[in-house]
Amino acid sequence: MRLATGDRSLPYPTTAVRLAEWERSHIGDRPGAFSVLLPARPRGRVVLAVGEQVADVPRAIYRDAVLLRIGRPPCRATDTLADTAADDCPPRTVVWDGRHSPIAPGSAALLLVDEGTSSLEELGASLAPDGTLAVLGRAAQYVIYPNVEHPEQLWRPGWPVPARAGLLAQLRRSAGLRTSRWRGAQGLTVTGPPISTIADEILAELTEQTDAASRLIGVETAGHTILRVRQPGRDVAVRISLADEGRQVTVGERVAEDVPGVRPFVLEELARGRTLGRPWLATRWLPAGRRSPIEVVRAPARRWAAMTQLVAVLETGATGSTGPGWAAAWCAAAALLPVELAHRFAEFMAPLDESLPTGWCHGDPWPANVVLDRRTAKVIDWENAVQNAPLGIDRLLIAMLKEVSAGRSTAAEAAVRLMRGALPAEGSIAGRPLDQWDAQHRLALAVAGFVLYLRNRSFYDMGADHLRSELEIIAAALDDAGRSRSVPPGDGAPVGMADAARAGRGAGWLGLGAAVVKASQTLVLLVLAGLLAPSALGVIAIATLITNVAQVMSDLGTGLALIYWRGDVRRAARSAVTISVAMNALVAAAVWVSAPWLAQLLHAPPDSAWIIRGLVSVLPCYGAAAVSLELLRRDLAFVRRIVPDIVAALIGALVAVTLAMQGHGIAGLVIGQMTQGVLTLLLAWVVGGVILPGWHRDDVRGLVRYGGHMTAADLLQLALINLDYVIVGRALGGFRLGQYSLAFRLAYLPYLNIAFVIAGAAFPYLCRLPSHAVGRSVERIVAAAMTALIPLCLGIALFAEQVQLLGRKWQPAVAPMRWLALFAALLSLAQLMQTAINSVGKPRTTMQLKLLHLVLLVPVLLLFVRWGVTAVAIGQCLVVAAETLAAVALARRCLPDLSLRRLVVDVRASAAGAVCMALVVLALHWTFPGTVVSAGGLLTVGTLGVIAYVTPVWLLGRATIRRVARLVLRPS
Repeated sequence: MRLATGDRSLPYPTTAVRLAEWERSHIGDRPGAFSVLLPARPRGRVVLAVGEQVADVPRAIYRDAVLLRIGRPPCRATDTLADTAADDCPPRTVVWDGRHSPIAPGSAALLLVDEGTSSLEELGASLAPDGTLAVLGRAAQYVIYPNVEHPEQLWRPGWPVPARAGLLAQLRRSAGLRTSRWRGAQGLTVTGPPISTIADEILAELTEQTDAASRLIGVETAGHTILRVRQPGRDVAVRISLADEGRQVTVGERVAEDVPGVRPFVLEELARGRTLGRPWLATRWLPAGRRSPIEVVRAPARRWAAMTQLVAVLETGATGSTGPGWAAAWCAAAALLPVELAHRFAEFMAPLDESLPTGWCHGDPWPANVVLDRRTAKVIDWENAVQNAPLGIDRLLIAMLKEVSAGRSTAAEAAVRLMRGALPAEGSIAGRPLDQWDAQHRLALAVAGFVLYLRNRSFYDMGADHLRSELEIIAAALDDAGRSRSVPPGDGAPVGMADAARAGRGAGWLGLGAAVVKASQTLVLLVLAGLLAPSALGVIAIATLITNVAQVMSDLGTGLALIYWRGDVRRAARSAVTISVAMNALVAAAVWVSAPWLAQLLHAPPDSAWIIRGLVSVLPCYGAAAVSLELLRRDLAFVRRIVPDIVAALIGALVAVTLAMQGHGIAGLVIGQMTQGVLTLLLAWVVGGVILPGWHRDDVRGLVRYGGHMTAADLLQLALINLDYVIVGRALGGFRLGQYSLAFRLAYLPYLNIAFVIAGAAFPYLCRLPSHAVGRSVERIVAAAMTALIPLCLGIALFAEQVQLLGRKWQPAVAPMRWLALFAALLSLAQLMQTAINSVGKPRTTMQLKLLHLVLLVPVLLLFVRWGVTAVAIGQCLVVAAETLAAVALARRCLPDLSLRRLVVDVRASAAGAVCMALVVLALHWTFPGTVVSAGGLLTVGTLGVIAYVTPVWLLGRATIRRVARLVLRPS
């Protein structure tokens, strides 16, 4: 379904009227909860110089308040309040020029000013001598966290920090509040003569009803304003509705009357009343005191468990059943749904009109809506409860919200996975487990669950772009179902702009991880290059080769197979752990025993066996970590995915460099690598969870079938990348091998840090696409990769002479480095094409490409090596060019919508930039020969070269760059 477009400030024009009404009730007190700290009964005119959204709550409280708005017609600027009655102005609104106050001097008993939008200097004269001035700005008495536009809490020094859902959230909130003053965070300052505030009046009435002195120690903002009040021996939560005097403060008691088993989950009422006509309710504040770190860590699991128990209790209180028109009414209650899409949703939900049992649902089972004490769990925010919901529908929301809170998908993506049976939901929904419903009812229930999610969201919270993206995902899934199309590859939701944005950002995060890891490795390499002879680097290269081969063989490709997996991935992951750990242990043991023979075979020094043994000893750690990390990549959770790599690499490099500088040489490298392996496993368990071993025969067969081809391809790739090391080492000796190794490693960095990273982020994204949509996406991915790769590879070729800064002994590495830069660019293009082929389920094709490369490379290297390392680099370029041409041809065959013409057009800006960069750098080197081998020259000429590249790229491709930037930066 193509969704209507229009005013970007609203998701769809057809919802504007309903949305305005809905927003007032669902935004509630959020932007104006600070009003509870303003005078309850100001003795005169109230003037508001704030944004209209912030002004909603004060205007609801102070019925005669005047809002000042800077602007132009349709409201005409006025000089006096009498002029505000003009027909072209909204009620009680004065439009002014922002400079000359339209309010008579000394006439305002309460003046509320937002320093960010209004001039306090111009408006100050309007305040009466005994009036109250409230300023929203910096250096305030009360901090509004995180900001005035989307406040969550008001805080001042001495007030406690309320408990958050999880240890990291608690630490972030505490640090954010305590550093808010020196950061200049926004807040509220109230000055003027002592006068009773709204909070004061509520506390006075609370004290009278409970016969206990009450003191305000915190304010939280949500649909209601929540006051945290300290009384002797306890804290009390007072919920008050400032924006809507008719809104119920809680529905929990009503639900408990219909379903008595719910009462233990509802907070006990201590007092209730009305202040300024606004209803309020006082209950105990939970948690009652400070929580231990263990309680904070356990809190998320306890919250989910409590919400699951509540759903089971609600299921016991059937109140009726669905009937004709139920689906249409259910959808009509969601104001965020455009009318035409609501009708479409109702069509697919029609099977639910067939007398399904209904009852109460909570409607918003976020873990944050469970408040905990040491032994108690209570549920809040009952105002979202619905009485005629299919029994147990909250279970669908719990399944969706677990995915959202874990960062694995959006709510819409999780809903589509529920439709397709790819996301499990515990317990029964409308009388039976979800997987026991037929496809039509399962789809209808999932849509109903998503509509319930929307019913309790607000446009204020979601924003136009995110809401549009979510609705597009559901609409696309319904279109697929309506056309009876087969489910696209993968068990995830249909891929829309949200997934493309996550994949784009993922490439950046993976790039950061790769950059840090490779930079740490390069640092260690350069330190050792300065301390050791080239022959020592040759030993390291051989030992690393053996370790890489062992690591690829050890998991049989199960990690990559999990990304492509089409069934129950969590069950398959357990089988993958068993395979990976067992194979890693066997391979590590085999290499340990055969290390002396391998060293002799590769003409390494006899004492290098201990280096090989040390490096392979941590293979089981990498194997166990890989499963958890690849599941994160499958879910596009790239931020968590890179944490183990970065932290472990930095600490490992620090250990290696420290030991090397202390004279331990290669031993420092080995110990650093072992440290890195152990830390990678521990951190992978922290960020991705521990996957317990398991075994399912069908899962093992499928994993090995797909992963076997990937393993074979990876082994061939290792042979391709390291075959030259073996041939150069045997034919030319360790000295030349060390020079060639340095040239190769430096030239290879763009491939590792750009192409390999982008392919890593693109693969899980492409796996989610239907095969007919992969080609066009590949074109965009390749164009983006080339934009970053071309200047790096060209820069390595142009600045290759700078390697002599490490010493004259590395001068023979200059010429091969230039050729190997071209090799890296061609290999990158081949890698991206092969990633696309793998994503459509053809890893055997990529294995055959690697085999072709190997068959061509062996005779070429054996022939060219007699002429030195430069000839070897030229041979590498010739062979990889052949593989790249074959990869492009096969990709066109596997992806019919892949257009080489469009691809060439997409990279024309990068090609123009490369020409300009080369001309500028060569001209500067010819004019100033001293810059060819000079750190200062590298910095100066390099900067000018980058400018020369970026300028034509921007001029020719700025529209594409802006489009990509909007995609990557859009909310997920």
